[in-house]
Formats: sequence, structure tokens, C-alpha cells
Amino acid sequence: MNRSTIPQRMSLGDWMGGIRARVEATLGAMLEKNISLRFEEPRKLLPRDFDALLQEGPVAISLPFGQDMGWHLLLPQSLAGSIADIASMGDGSAAFDADVHQETLREIFGQVEADLEPEITSVMGEGIDISPVNVSMSADSIISAAGGNPAIISTLEIEGIASGRVIILFEMGFSMQFSLTANDESSSAPEPKPQAPKAGKSVPQQDRPTQQPRQQPPVASPVSFEDFGPASSHKTERGGQNIDSLLDISLPIIIELGRAKMLIREVLDLGPGSVIELDKLSGEPVDLYVNDKKFARGEVVVIEENFGVRITELIKVEDRLKALK
Repeated sequence: MNRSTIPQRMSLGDWMGGIRARVEATLGAMLEKNISLRFEEPRKLLPRDFDALLQEGPVAISLPFGQDMGWHLLLPQSLAGSIADIASMGDGSAAFDADVHQETLREIFGQVEADLEPEITSVMGEGIDISPVNVSMSADSIISAAGGNPAIISTLEIEGIASGRVIILFEMGFSMQFSLTANDESSSAPEPKPQAPKAGKSVPQQDRPTQQPRQQPPVASPVSFEDFGPASSHKTERGGQNIDSLLDISLPIIIELGRAKMLIREVLDLGPGSVIELDKLSGEPVDLYVNDKKFARGEVVVIEENFGVRITELIKVEDRLKALK
């Protein structure tokens, strides 16, 4: 497995800034609202920081990307309730209900996890293990396990409807792939061997290795960041380039006229001219399935010599979520 695919000395904060637009676009598509994210610099959090940010109680959302490589999002309950309520076609004012909202959050952030897979693979190399998202009402074990690792505080705003601060914790296997920033005081994650400083500049004490450094592959030449696309577009456009990367993915579309149940002997008796009665009335809309999930309804039309379907109704977000349970 090659775990040196990112530029040496790239900070976790810079990498998170690069994926911000993708996360905004994914959450925006799931909630059908404009989403804004702002990331603070990575730093170690003290117990009082968690207490201050999660006063009303946390909702912990874990995104497993493999052993020791997961992410954990700690949301205040009011923000978690607003996200789940909006996804269920509400106005975002509902209080968090664990029995009702946990499954909705699992579906929303499961899509975020899936859309981040290419970005995580670029860091960890091939072989990451995407597992189902877990939603919990307790964050004590997560905070304890991630103690000492850098954390990022993010402000999430939903189109003026709701906003809140989210704590993002990273497991060691992921955070160790990045160099530490000036604001990150943790020394538990190994760093690549520092490059020789320019003349006239001294190496900061925290950048000097105190023990034998882990062997790193030789670097033949500096990395050109322009090869990855202009960084400004990631910061100013609302996910346009990231959405474009998904447009060429093929999905199967099925039009269902209706269904029927028959006994085996009735199926064996079928022949040319047999008529099968379906469970829909004449003139009723047909169902349109995308990737085996009901997406819309429509009416059958004829275009020259081909059949087609004119979409008359899109399935609501809450109905799409129920179909995925």
C-alpha cells in the first residue's frame, strides 16, 4: 500500500480546505439547501473545549474508513435535529429525536462517506475499508480514543435556517499522514523528515526530530500543486468541479409499468396471446427507478417509434430515505 501519495509537509488544515467544496455539495444535494462550511486550524482540544461546544449533549457520527483511519463528527443535538428534520422535508425546527433521526443521519452521512472515498484513497492508497456509518448519543469513548490527535472545529450553516459548530476528530492512522501545523501541539503523529532550510533561516525546535524518524520514500522533485487544479476554485465555487467528477457515472434506470403475483403453474401456462393483469389501473403513472431506488413517476409517451416516459412527479427526500432503509 502506498501511503505517500500526498505532497510531503502538506498540513491537515490545507487538505481539509481542499475537500470543503465536495462536502458542501454532497450535504447540499441531500438536504436540497445551500450549505456553507468553515474550518478552523487543526489543534488539540482540552476537556473544557468539548464541554463548551457540546453543552446541550452530543450526537456522535462515525465514518469508518478502515482500522485506525476513521473520522468522528461530534454535533450539538440542536444541529443534528435540524439536519435530520430538513432531510425529512421539515423546516429544521424539530428537536432531536434519537428514535426518529438516527437513521436519517446515518443515510445522509453515509453518502458523505461514499463521496469522500476517492479523496481518502488519495491519502491512504488502495485498500481502504468503507464500513457503515454509526450514530451514537455518547462521545466519551470517541474523545478518549482520539485524545492527543489533532481536531478541527467546523462551523456548518444551512442556508440561514440553522448553524452550529462541529468537532471533527481523526484517528491516528489518518492524521499521521499529514505534517503538523504551527497550531497543532500534538507530538504523537510521526512527521516526514524535514527538508533542509533555506540559507539564513533556522529550523524551529518543534520541526527537529528527537528520535530516529520513520523511513520515507526518496523525493525526486518538489510537488507542483497546480497539477491538482487551482486551489481558489475549491474555495470560491460551491462544489462545481467536484460535482463534475460524478457526472460520467452510469446508473441503471428502470421503468416499471406494474407488478403481478402468479402461481408457478400459471406461469407455466403462459403462451403467445396470454394477458397478465397488473396491479395498476389504466392511465396510472408508471414508476421510475434509478439504481433500483424509486426516484420519480411519469406517463408513457411515444417519441417517433420509441417509447419514453415524461416525468410528472419526483419522489420527496423523506420517501427516498425510507426506500433506502
